[in-house]
Amino acid sequence: MSETTKTPLSFDGEHEWLETLIHYRTQNPDACLMEVGEAHASGISAVPHDAPGEYACFVREHPFDWKTRSLLLMALAPVLRPRSMAKMIGPGNCFRLYQTPEGLYLPTGESWLYLLGGNRVEDRLDLLELLDEQCFLFRENVLVLADVPKHFSSSYGILKAEESWEDRFQFNRLREPSFSPSFPAHRLTAALDWEDLLLNGKTRSELRELMAYFQHEQTLRKDFGLDKHMRRGFRALFHGPSGTGKSLTAALIGKQLRQPVYRVDLSRLVSKYVGETSKNLERLFRKAEGKKWILFFDEGDVLLNKRTGNS
Repeated sequence: MSETTKTPLSFDGEHEWLETLIHYRTQNPDACLMEVGEAHASGISAVPHDAPGEYACFVREHPFDWKTRSLLLMALAPVLRPRSMAKMIGPGNCFRLYQTPEGLYLPTGESWLYLLGGNRVEDRLDLLELLDEQCFLFRENVLVLADVPKHFSSSYGILKAEESWEDRFQFNRLREPSFSPSFPAHRLTAALDWEDLLLNGKTRSELRELMAYFQHEQTLRKDFGLDKHMRRGFRALFHGPSGTGKSLTAALIGKQLRQPVYRVDLSRLVSKYVGETSKNLERLFRKAEGKKWILFFDEGDVLLNKRTGNS
């Protein structure tokens, strides 16, 4: 069985549907969004309840409408179905593809806008809200619009899946992030166990509360309807002199919860230039968003002092 047909909801079947949209737009450049929907919305694959694989599970958990589903598929096309990209190449680059120096063609936000709305202003306005954080795919950092040209709107950015989501959909696994300017952190692990850590009763009780939150967060958010009242994620401050076990505690929490812990290199985040530290932090958090990673800022007072201007 090929890699693309290992689930009942195959990528081949999904992208064949996308290619029918591409063909329809090519043959009907003046068709409005409603006409495209009437012709093709019903042709999208249903998700079998027992379909395995990250992509099938993701689409089943988030029953997107046909417009959002086409957006996700277009972002994945260069990796999972390159021939879909070839069908959009034509005179005048009406699909507004981005061409790399190597001659490869990649979709942009404009490519998707043209696919569904053509050049109709009213349709573009209806669709634009799906290209910002109002759309779940961008809010959760599943998709990104990258390398936006200077002085252009974000819709001209390259439409692609964030690399870890791309891996999940393609290989049914989450890629271990590599140390980079956008993620200056290394994996923190522990060979020791809780029995090797001396804690007083109060600290141990507070750690149990922290881990209980991690284990039951989704129940609190969904079953108890508290999602809109709760901040995303959990923040904890560990304090004490060096050697008291702060790093070990963070590693043990990840070990018990079976979640990766990453020690952040603060020297790569803090900048002497105004606003750069905040931008570096934002890139880091966007990289980690939605992945249940635990970020450990060792010697965090260095960051706070730098940002507030205190010595």
